[in-house]
Amino acid sequence: MRIKSFIKTEKLFLSVLFLITVFFITSCGSKTTDETIINGSDQNNKEDSVESKTKNDKLIIAIGEWAPYTGEDLPNYGICSEIAAEVLNSMGVDYEFKFCPWERALKETEEGMVWGTFPWFYVEERLSSYYYSSEELWNSRVMLFYHKSNPNIKGANIVFDELEDLKPYKFGGARGYFYEEIFKKGNYRYELTVSIDNALQMLASDRVDFVMEDEGAGFDSIKRLFPNDVDDFGTLEKPYREEKMYLMVSKKYPNGEEYLKKFDEALKRFKESSKYKKIMEQHGGIQ
Repeated sequence: MRIKSFIKTEKLFLSVLFLITVFFITSCGSKTTDETIINGSDQNNKEDSVESKTKNDKLIIAIGEWAPYTGEDLPNYGICSEIAAEVLNSMGVDYEFKFCPWERALKETEEGMVWGTFPWFYVEERLSSYYYSSEELWNSRVMLFYHKSNPNIKGANIVFDELEDLKPYKFGGARGYFYEEIFKKGNYRYELTVSIDNALQMLASDRVDFVMEDEGAGFDSIKRLFPNDVDDFGTLEKPYREEKMYLMVSKKYPNGEEYLKKFDEALKRFKESSKYKKIMEQHGGIQ
């Protein structure tokens, strides 16, 4: 009887051990819900492939949600993603698009965990940690959005030459964007949140007076968030500035600068193609 009892106990122990092992393997194989990896490599064109590429060479690019330029659910993952994919494919390199929050994309690029991130405006303070592509991916008109119900705006009859002229107003925006340093250094009144969507919601509730955003991205978000109230939003007539949007590459990523030089060369060639011109015409790009 003791032998049978021992055998039963041993079988029960092995069953429990098996279930624990399966659970551990399954848990380790899962990924977080706020991160998506998209393999985008295409080996059909290898004429311009980087020399001495090993099997471990994969360019990981971290990007967030910023329609119409980047987005996991957008056609070709957005305008800038489409252009970048065409260029990377022509280089013949392995690559991944990793969708994650913008703050993480910036931090992981700085630390060399990923090769690069796009699209970003040029900010001089970032030159110590990142390389900028010499060729821009896209051009942007940065506008000052307001909500017409805001009593501080007074019909948007506001003229400014410099941002300093708007210091009496409160700005809203998303953390990690180029204007964060401008607001800090200039002692502006501002409130930053996790995303442009949230910033526009603050604008709609009159918590802030202006949100600085790319014209295409701002109206894209407004149409999605407030489909029946688009006309309640406006922009000041004068753009804050026209900006070029770049790929930023980590200074810590192995061979990062070498790949960036290849990317710039390939992007320059792609801009001369009919396919690039078609993308520009389709999306109304600024040339």
